[in-house]
Amino acid sequence: MLRIRSVVTGVPGSPAYINMFFGGSTQADAQEAADRVTEFFTDIKLIMSGGCIVTLDQDVPIIDPASGNTTAVVSVDAGAIAMSVGSTIVPRVAQILIQLATGAYVGSRAVHGRLNIPFANAEALGTRGEVSPTVQGQMEAAAEVLRVGGSAGNNWGVFSPKNGVFYDATDVSVWREWAILASRRD
Repeated sequence: MLRIRSVVTGVPGSPAYINMFFGGSTQADAQEAADRVTEFFTDIKLIMSGGCIVTLDQDVPIIDPASGNTTAVVSVDAGAIAMSVGSTIVPRVAQILIQLATGAYVGSRAVHGRLNIPFANAEALGTRGEVSPTVQGQMEAAAEVLRVGGSAGNNWGVFSPKNGVFYDATDVSVWREWAILASRRD
């Protein structure tokens, strides 16, 4: 399993870290996954606030899902993606939530994943303050390309450390409301 970590900087409240997991295990798989993540952020650059810069870590760990331990690290070519529209950011705690379904069940519970996208620009607001339907559709389309765009065995998915298993994502959806990512210190 691979972890592609993206770091979002360039705006107040940054950095923000976004981790995505893929089923691959080679340097070629890591490069393919990094290219797909770059394409994802390029597709949504009109949704994130101008001034944001997304940089992918060039060192990609290969992780054993059963133990959670890093077994190797490979390097990838990855550049920075500059977001291009809007200077007004919705409040930092309000983030766009991408939900990943796996179709897997453990102990009668569905295994799901989520991905929070921070620093949306004010143009992402709908008429009632929700994530606009247009933005919701654009995010779902970009996430679907990320989900289905890989070679066999290098799918985007959900890592369950508790169960020691990586699950392929079988569906993606974007929540219409704003997700609140908070800690105990907030």
